[in-house]
Amino acid sequence: VLGTANPRVGLMTIGTEEGKGNEITNSTNHLLKKLPDLINYHGPIEGFQLFEDVVDVVVCDGFTGNVVLKTCESLFKCLFKDFLGGELEQNPLRKFGYLCSKGAYDTIKTQLNPDRYGGAPLLGLKGNILKAHGSSNREAVMNAIRIANEIISSDLNTQIISDIQKVNHIIFPSAK
Repeated sequence: VLGTANPRVGLMTIGTEEGKGNEITNSTNHLLKKLPDLINYHGPIEGFQLFEDVVDVVVCDGFTGNVVLKTCESLFKCLFKDFLGGELEQNPLRKFGYLCSKGAYDTIKTQLNPDRYGGAPLLGLKGNILKAHGSSNREAVMNAIRIANEIISSDLNTQIISDIQKVNHIIFPSAK
């Protein structure tokens, strides 16, 4: 999905020490540890590690993922548009500095623009969906369709079913 052959996977927790988090998080941690041949599992990560290039994929429940996503959207908007934008308008020297580094700001803005990604894939056993933002514009919808097409073209569902069968054989070796 990410175009990464062997993505590093982390589990969102409230601490990286063994036993931190709720029962579901701890059970998931133990399960992921049993699958080194299938999943490049880094281990538990905390929120402050999300942007430190520690992992490529973060596993968490939907509520936590949605809160993190919306918090990040708001934070980036506040920092770049409201705070930084206002500071760069303060005096001519700052405006000149901004003009000199406008290319870098434009690149960052493009990289952080949610419309560029269109939506987030939610991968399932019997099908996949692409969750787009409720306020998606034309560009976001177009990119969501592009990503959905990539998922369909990659035959991802066949791989998910195959991997789940492998997981079942590892977790339940005596089951037929």
